[in-house]
Amino acid sequence: MKIKFTQFWDTLRRSFWFIPTLMTAGAFLVTTLMVYIDHQVKDAHLRGIWWVYGGGPEGARAVLSTIAGSVITVAGVTYSITIAVLSLTSQQFGPRLIGNFMRDRGNQVVLGTFISTFLYCLLILRMVRGHEESLFVPLVAVTFGMFLAIVSMGVLIYFIHHVAESIQVSTIIDEVGREMDSAIARLFPAKLGEGEVEQVGRGEADLPDDFYENALPIPSTRTGYVMAIDTDRLMSICEKEDLILRLNCHPGSYIITNSPLAWVWPTSRATQATAVHVNGAFNIGRQRTIVQDAAHAVRLLVEMALRALSPSLNDPFTAIMCIDRIGASLCNLAGRVIPSPYRYDRQGMLRVIVQTTTFKDLVDIAFHQIRQNNQNHLAVTLRLLESIAVIAQYVYREEDRDVLLHHAEMIHQNSMDHLEEESDRKDLMKQYMSAREALTRTVGGG
Repeated sequence: MKIKFTQFWDTLRRSFWFIPTLMTAGAFLVTTLMVYIDHQVKDAHLRGIWWVYGGGPEGARAVLSTIAGSVITVAGVTYSITIAVLSLTSQQFGPRLIGNFMRDRGNQVVLGTFISTFLYCLLILRMVRGHEESLFVPLVAVTFGMFLAIVSMGVLIYFIHHVAESIQVSTIIDEVGREMDSAIARLFPAKLGEGEVEQVGRGEADLPDDFYENALPIPSTRTGYVMAIDTDRLMSICEKEDLILRLNCHPGSYIITNSPLAWVWPTSRATQATAVHVNGAFNIGRQRTIVQDAAHAVRLLVEMALRALSPSLNDPFTAIMCIDRIGASLCNLAGRVIPSPYRYDRQGMLRVIVQTTTFKDLVDIAFHQIRQNNQNHLAVTLRLLESIAVIAQYVYREEDRDVLLHHAEMIHQNSMDHLEEESDRKDLMKQYMSAREALTRTVGGG
């Protein structure tokens, strides 16, 4: 249930309508409150205050109409600017980054401010009555409408600044990087040497001998990307029905209807209801998210780097910034415990085997494509090796160090084959040897 709520909340955050809708609903409540205050306070008391509107019904209608017309026009302009920014982002940085701009709370608040101000003025406008027998001019409400107009102008200035700042490459890279760090902290919460829990059981050895021969596949009922998996719910299902479940996918995998989501053993205790419950633990949608998929954030930065290295953009400095940010997150991951894929219940019985993301997986995603697409920019190659040397200072596990060394060797060999200038080859060799030296020091920076 917690996973579904987290995924639902992430979907609301990515929607461009959620906050504007809440602010629009708030406009109804504020309208009711302002009109109530006007009914309770006598006009004679208000007209002596200089900042309170003191005109008649015609003036009130003119003020409210002007504010409503102006803010809805500005709302249309800001919407057009937002669409232009989304188009620019899609073309230059990648279509998968559009979600970051739609999720931007500042843009949502700006649009919500304009729409709620427009609606407020319309609602107050219908309250103004100019007939002698039923004369009513809501002075407080009109004054508050003027205040909202001033706020809207301030919000417009903020919006112009915010948009100009949000399309800067450094801002985009930092935003994705912070999301990557959040995903790492969420998926790999335990740090090495700080309360590491000793694994119970023997892992693969605890599987029944006939598991692979007799396990029953549970087919998916949907097609799409696995956005999140409720492992607590799967554990509960397996404990209740005394089953062992081996997942056939992980968050970020693309699943096709009737393809196996998982394998269950023993088949004698697996029912149709089991398949329904297991499918219910998988949140499958149209796109990948970072809720349980740290690799997705790495891919976003890699995509930015690859676009920057393309002949059409030829922007190696952006690629270097992406490498720096990926390296910072990998330094964070290197000092964390990689959760075991084998999950045991309270009695020490093996129940669920999941597909976990390892340090090697994220390093491969981070460096393979950039290396493969970078043959003309020595500066990018040198920064790749420099980043490996920096990450090496935070590595504790021997296998992680081997992964980095393997990538350093591939980067070195790939670039040596394309460099003709002797001075360039010397620079490359110097940085490569520096990375090797960092990787052969005491593990963990000791």
